[in-house]
Amino acid sequence: MSLRDGMNVRQTFDLVRLTSSGRSWSNETFLGAVPALERGAFDDGLGLENRFWGSYWTFDVLARRRLSVEAFYLGRTRPLVVYADVSGREVRHMFGTRIDGALDSGLEYALHALLQTGSAASASIRAWGFAGAALQRLPGILSRGWIGVRADALSGDAHPGDGRVGTFHPFFPAPQFFGAVGAIYPSNLYAVHPLFQLRAERVTMEAGCTFFWRQSTEDAVYTMPGRVLASPTASDARFTAAQASVTLGHIVSRHFSVNAGWSHVVAGPSIRAATGRDVDWFGTWTTFTY
Repeated sequence: MSLRDGMNVRQTFDLVRLTSSGRSWSNETFLGAVPALERGAFDDGLGLENRFWGSYWTFDVLARRRLSVEAFYLGRTRPLVVYADVSGREVRHMFGTRIDGALDSGLEYALHALLQTGSAASASIRAWGFAGAALQRLPGILSRGWIGVRADALSGDAHPGDGRVGTFHPFFPAPQFFGAVGAIYPSNLYAVHPLFQLRAERVTMEAGCTFFWRQSTEDAVYTMPGRVLASPTASDARFTAAQASVTLGHIVSRHFSVNAGWSHVVAGPSIRAATGRDVDWFGTWTTFTY
């Protein structure tokens, strides 16, 4: 889940949340709605047709090794969705687990497994996702630096028109998950993202390049916030794009920080066949918290 920082309008939620915890576990259970955004100030609708609920459990398995296991269920209804061959009201359920930890050698790792069910219009939903990341701290005087790789596999619809939607849909993904700008949406894709991170006391930096392929060439390429960017009829090419990105952050004070980001997206054949082209993006933003 993300508040959509970096976009023009932040994502908001109207939720009731219950939090509980024990010595080695914690839970958050919530129920609510996603407000309907309007153009003016303080005029967003209640969003009763766009409901969101779930329960998230965290278990500290080995505290000294920083090994934790998370299990969650999330549900969402949307009044209108549009996929490559299905459109209509959607009810989607997501079941997932996450394992993350760190070793004394400086290796950090995380693994995710996701399963989605539900319905979209008159079609049933059967989608899946896997993700992993490994980051290694550099030795000696370079110990503020980390190198690593992230990888994702998110299902697409392999058999259009069969009454089943296989397109994975993330719930409120962070636009900067793949880089400084969310050009490619995390649906129907394979992604590999080698990267370098700098984690100083007040300065952070990440540089990397993400390579995208369609998981199913029978499904579309999607962009934010989940709309079709290139239909499956435009091309049968699997390679989608490559995106180079650099992001910088500086914590000026306890309440104030500044950030900047740049991305260059090289359109692959599946996007170029739909009249797409290369894109450059640069942005700066400031954050004030109190």
